[in-house]
Amino acid sequence: MGIAGPKVTATAILAEHGLYVATAPRYHKSFLDGYLPAADKQQTLDTIVERTHADFANSPSPDFAEAAKDGRLGPALIATLGAIVSENAVEAKFFNPLPKGRNQEGEEMFDGDVGAKSIVYGVEGAGDEAVENARLAAVAFQGLLIRENGFYPVTNQGATVRIYGMAEHTIRAVGRKLDELQLNEWRKQYPHLHLPKEPLDVLLARGITMPPELQDQLRERDGRYAAFQTTATFVDPATGQISNKIELLPEDHSIVRDPVALLGQTRRVFNSLIEPLRGKDTKLEQDPNKANRLRSEHGLKLKRPPVDPMVERSGPPESTGLNPVDKGRDWATELYTEAKKNRLNTALEAVLLSSIGPIEVGVKAIRLAVRLAKTGTTFAKDLYRWRRQKTVAVNYSRKIDTIIQDLRWKVAWTSPEEPKA
Repeated sequence: MGIAGPKVTATAILAEHGLYVATAPRYHKSFLDGYLPAADKQQTLDTIVERTHADFANSPSPDFAEAAKDGRLGPALIATLGAIVSENAVEAKFFNPLPKGRNQEGEEMFDGDVGAKSIVYGVEGAGDEAVENARLAAVAFQGLLIRENGFYPVTNQGATVRIYGMAEHTIRAVGRKLDELQLNEWRKQYPHLHLPKEPLDVLLARGITMPPELQDQLRERDGRYAAFQTTATFVDPATGQISNKIELLPEDHSIVRDPVALLGQTRRVFNSLIEPLRGKDTKLEQDPNKANRLRSEHGLKLKRPPVDPMVERSGPPESTGLNPVDKGRDWATELYTEAKKNRLNTALEAVLLSSIGPIEVGVKAIRLAVRLAKTGTTFAKDLYRWRRQKTVAVNYSRKIDTIIQDLRWKVAWTSPEEPKA
């Protein structure tokens, strides 16, 4: 029997103390470029989750209302949509293809949103069980897909659920909701959990350790993903011709942050058009048409960071929040748009010409002062939280150092004396 190496031994000892890489506190070294965008992103995701709970709690369907009210919505939705084991994308296509020249290989490229005429999801089970699983899945999708200007049509028949008009940014928005609901459940056990959007085996190969029960859960999910069946027909944007049905085999491993298998495979259907015909790094985080976004994302903004082609990735990039420069730019755009709406070149002209009236000017000044005060208060709170985040991470490191020092003393006391010369 071989002897375990130092790295394996150290990992096992730290695990005995409940210390893992994935659950270790960490902090952002930069406040402006690191912590503030992360805090903005988390606030955005918290708002999305809060609105999602409200959508289900106020739904006329009682299936998920109680779960939304008592904090069990995440597990309920994940269990329901986890029963989906197959999909058939009907006429995956560019909704409004716009030719944009040719790439270096001479292939014609297109702009425009990518989606599908409809997607049919199949659920597991047989007989009445399958019918009930499909009904619940349809109710779950109806609650997740409420738009600012209506609904995505969702129907269920037998053991299948059909969604009409699903787009690339829609499945990412649904994935964001389920991902954050899942993370909220995990954080109840592991407050500092950090899992990148990559496959489990890639994380383990990089030395990312995690609690065994969490690893077992992710491994079981990998098995369900491998068994997921996907077919699709595609529409050629140049000719409008519809392809024969094509089977898309699952990739080697699922992304650990995908709570259900359908997310990765639906993205894969759309990416099969996006990457060769629009460009690999042109995926949309949100619908450019704000009126078509899901209601839970109304007024919210997330960015998709630029991808470094020299860095090899095995998963999608994390969306990011806005830094102070982004917010300043958005605010300036908002002021300009408001001035333009009043048919004036600048907000200053609006005041000088009194075209909006002294009372309205006063109201706007008060609103601006309140907004500035809130911004200052939020900035101060974020600065305190950033410093607190660093303190927690440093104390955690000291805890590990103490364990290592204690082990050194034990080794020193238990080692046999060296023979005298």
